[in-house]
Amino acid sequence: MRGRWGFSLIELSAVLLIAGIAAGAVALRLGGPLARANAEDAMGQIQQFDHLARAYARRHDQELVVVIQLDRGRLYKRGPDRKELGAALKMPRRIHLRQAWVGSGRAASGQVEIPISRLGLSPSYAMQVVTDKRSETWLLVAGLTGQMSQLDHEKDVEHAMAAIAAATRADAD
Repeated sequence: MRGRWGFSLIELSAVLLIAGIAAGAVALRLGGPLARANAEDAMGQIQQFDHLARAYARRHDQELVVVIQLDRGRLYKRGPDRKELGAALKMPRRIHLRQAWVGSGRAASGQVEIPISRLGLSPSYAMQVVTDKRSETWLLVAGLTGQMSQLDHEKDVEHAMAAIAAATRADAD
């Protein structure tokens, strides 16, 4: 009697099923951390874009506007002649810009314009970065310095923007 050296179709199917279940479990465990890492990367890109826009305004001694297109997930710089300057920043897949807030104005669609002076100064603004996994983070940008802070709750953004508006009014008086 000869020994059997091969595998049956049922045995192969069982091994593939177990491997598929294990791969699915790993994908589910890594989904959240990967989404957060993608959001962190996108926020770093936004910070770099803002920094470069301010540096461009100072270097070229010209005012410009940073345009945030919420529906398209895109940021770009626009010069005084209304032409785009340099490369635009497109948010990666699964990263969305849900809202933007400048001064007392708040938008959830369309586009928001952030004017930047020749000195690289802008009004303070905030934008909400959201992943497909519904992870939400607010980026708050200080207009004088361009420094960014991450806030997790919309109430914190409301308080910060109200404090900035109050300080601006007090300076104007």
